[in-house]
Amino acid sequence: MAANNRFADKNTSLISILSSVHGQLRREQRDIDKRDLQRALKHGTRHRAWEGRWRVEYEGITFITDSSMCREITAYPSPLPEAELDASTLAASANTKRLLDQKPELSTSHTVIVVDNSGSMLSKKNDVHMYRDSQNAAFSMTALEFVAEQLLNDTAGNSDLVSLVKFDAIAKVEFSKEPIAWPVYNEILRHRNTQGFKSRQYEPQLDDLNGLSNYLPALKCAKELLNSGFHDKLALSLFFFSDGRSTDHLKLGVSVEESYKLMKEEISEMAATF
Repeated sequence: MAANNRFADKNTSLISILSSVHGQLRREQRDIDKRDLQRALKHGTRHRAWEGRWRVEYEGITFITDSSMCREITAYPSPLPEAELDASTLAASANTKRLLDQKPELSTSHTVIVVDNSGSMLSKKNDVHMYRDSQNAAFSMTALEFVAEQLLNDTAGNSDLVSLVKFDAIAKVEFSKEPIAWPVYNEILRHRNTQGFKSRQYEPQLDDLNGLSNYLPALKCAKELLNSGFHDKLALSLFFFSDGRSTDHLKLGVSVEESYKLMKEEISEMAATF
């Protein structure tokens, strides 16, 4: 819906919004001022959201209001946009990957990124500034800080590779040894917010009850990826993003201490190998 609406002819300071306690808390955590919402209502674009609510977007911030647009429910920075890519850019990245798969000795670095995708990462008790939850922060910051910043500063190129592992009860390799380029920036961003609104409400509780944050399968996946195409001049990195609440002891039927011991053994073996 266009920006011209019933708020457009009002002075920004006169727009009254009855903020909920939740909305105030989220603004404080995300450094969003109430006047940002007032400006958004006056100048921004509006879209219908779930249960009759409104999503109002303006200058990189998304506000959720009630159906009357008089009560703020929450606010968060708008998602990072994907890079616009043409066919030649996509083809070049695919060709580079095929070459490096055939001749791994030409690659200069390989970074394995492991991201906890369990329900606990969707908890409202998120402490990552400017992000709705820890899962959103992990993928957004990885794409922005690790991929985009290196591309813009020419500190990484298409001989530098990245792999992504996501885990909850099990671990899954989402992609393997992709060149650091704009296509992989987009691919990482696409893993944000894959759960719907209702899932985000109950998955943190299910995680606590059923033990769905298992680190050991993720560490095993990471080790296999680091081994893949390894050569003496290949620089390796491993990033492991989680809220720090493993549940391997529940899956294995052992004590927490024993599960930590098993994790340390996996990490020690990787350190000794590489």
